[in-house]
Amino acid sequence: MTEMEALIAATQTSADLCGAVDQLGTVEVGKLADLIVVSASPLENISNIRKLKLVLKGGPLADTSAPEGIANLWELFVDLEHPTVSLRRPDKPSGRDPD
Repeated sequence: MTEMEALIAATQTSADLCGAVDQLGTVEVGKLADLIVVSASPLENISNIRKLKLVLKGGPLADTSAPEGIANLWELFVDLEHPTVSLRRPDKPSGRDPD
């Protein structure tokens, strides 16, 4: 699936499957819209969808800061310098001997 196909599947196709395509799924006059602004094009690399700059929820800016004491998911599971997903927290041993 291309990046564009993934974005359409996550938005328009999902709205259609939920029976809400007349209200959601595309940016059109008269439809409800929550929008995100990212720092790099997700059409170049779908992972760029994680590079959030702004979130508009029903029009106004949404507060995207994490409540105090709540960690960011990506900080827990992704080494941002070497982005591979881990299935364990970095501070917890895996129980396996390193190869």
